[in-house]
Amino acid sequence: MASFLCITYITGFVISYKYNLVTGLANIASKFSDINQFIPQWAEYFTKFYIKPYTRLDPYLIGIALAYLLFRRKQSNAGKLNLMTLSGGWAIASGVTFTCLFGLYHQNPSMVASSFYNALNRTGFACGLAWVIFVCINDQGGVVNSILSCKLLIPLSRLTFCAYLLHPIIEIVYFSTVRRLIEFSHTILERDPGLLLATLKQGHVSYIIMFLLSSPYEASRYLVGKDIVFCQTIAAMMGADSLQKRVYNLEPLSCRYKNANCQTHWLPSNPTPSQNLL
Repeated sequence: MASFLCITYITGFVISYKYNLVTGLANIASKFSDINQFIPQWAEYFTKFYIKPYTRLDPYLIGIALAYLLFRRKQSNAGKLNLMTLSGGWAIASGVTFTCLFGLYHQNPSMVASSFYNALNRTGFACGLAWVIFVCINDQGGVVNSILSCKLLIPLSRLTFCAYLLHPIIEIVYFSTVRRLIEFSHTILERDPGLLLATLKQGHVSYIIMFLLSSPYEASRYLVGKDIVFCQTIAAMMGADSLQKRVYNLEPLSCRYKNANCQTHWLPSNPTPSQNLL
């Protein structure tokens, strides 16, 4: 994993330095006052760096490393972090994350600095999110864990990734229909509040469309789960081993074992009267 991270960093740095790429949208307001200069360089950054998997691999590797760390801690029954470690972790994670987001504000970095930023900023941001996930799973997230665990967010969490995939299409459609120039600056929302409203509308439309598209799937998934439990009950009462095998082939993997999402387990071929579905 360390080798893949090094390859990703080196690749990102070399590509950024060779093609003189910008640092994304982090400081375009101060660096590009001419739209004719901005569009070609942004397009080059998008095609050569932004959408390439070998420059976006590091957050996935950080996620894999976090999962392995949590697994090892669970295997070793590791305790909670002490107050000093917890405070230091929050300070470092917050500093790194905010630096990745706002570190280039009103800055004009050199080409070497821009290349380092392009190569490392996703890792820094991913590490900040990994820390939040780690302390929440370790039951030390405090207020953050309470907010993220709010049940009102569960429906939105099921739609988040799909809305993320859909929203660029909505953005392209919206900006393709705009019939006036948009003068970009850090104070654009103060001078043009309508742009903020348009942005919010795009987000709402994305979630509404994905809700309509995913609702049939969620409903069918719920109904199939109910049918499987019904078939299991009939098979247990009749002792029909062949029926159990057929249902087993249809049963989702997550329902073959007892867990929080599926309150059942697979019955043996010849259940006794006392063996019931949980």
